[in-house]
Amino acid sequence: MEKIEPEKKAESEEKKEKKKQKSDSEDSDNDSDEDNGSENDINANISSIALLKDETKVAIGQGSLITIREFENGKLIKTLKKHEGSVDVLFYLKDYLISCCSCNNFCVWDLDTFELKTCLDAEINSPNSYLLVDENTMITGGSMISYKIDLENLTVEEAFSGDFMLLDGFVKLNENEIIFATMDDGNKTHNFYIYDLDTKDYELQLKNVHNDI
Repeated sequence: MEKIEPEKKAESEEKKEKKKQKSDSEDSDNDSDEDNGSENDINANISSIALLKDETKVAIGQGSLITIREFENGKLIKTLKKHEGSVDVLFYLKDYLISCCSCNNFCVWDLDTFELKTCLDAEINSPNSYLLVDENTMITGGSMISYKIDLENLTVEEAFSGDFMLLDGFVKLNENEIIFATMDDGNKTHNFYIYDLDTKDYELQLKNVHNDI
C-alpha cells in the first residue's frame, strides 16, 4: 500500500475544498438567477427606491420585482415577488416595507425577514403620495381615491374619493385635519382641500392654482 506523504495529503484536501467551494458558488449563482425573475424585470428601469431604516440596506423596485441589496456594495440579499405591475412606490414605516404597484397591489413586508405580511385589498391606482398621520395610521393616494391604512392591525379602508385626476400630496394640519392637493386639467392646475379625519369630510380651500413650472 502506497504511503501518502503529509504534504501531498494536505494538497489533496485543499483541492477537494476548492472544488466544493466552486460547486457551492455555482449553486448560489443559479439560485440568484431564479430569484431575479424574468429577463424583462431584470432589464426594466428602476421605478422606485428606498433606503431602509438601518441605512445598510436598500430596496429597489425594478419591473414587478423588489430587490433588497446591501447599500455599500450592491450585493443582492433577497428578491421579493408579489406584484404583477411596475413597483412605483417603496417606503418603510415602523417595522414594515410598503410597496405599491401600477396594478393596484398594496403589499406589506417584514423589514427583518422580508417575508410578505399581507397584501391589502386596496385599488390604489398610480400611488404617488402618502402621509404618516400617527405611528399606526397612514394615508395614501393616487388617482381619485385615498386610503387609510391601519399599520397596527394591517387593515385598509377608503378615506375619501372624488372627481380628482390625481392626489398629489398630503400635509398634516393638526391632530384631526390634513391638507391634500389634487392635480387637475391635464396637470395644469392644483386644488387644495382640508380633510377631517374624524368625519371623513373634505372642503375645497384653494382652487385653480396654476402650475407654472
